Amino acid sequence: MSESGQHVWVVEAQPKIFAYHEQVLEGFSVNDVTTPCTTC
Repeated sequence: MSESGQHVWVVEAQPKIFAYHEQVLEGFSVNDVTTPCTTC
């Protein structure tokens, strides 16, 4: 990755991605997806 590309990724893109994920996963619990199947 070029130096300018790395700057865009680290300084501009990643913080926005992390903030988005933090927002959409608020209130989400690991238990929401790890509950054992009772009909399997």
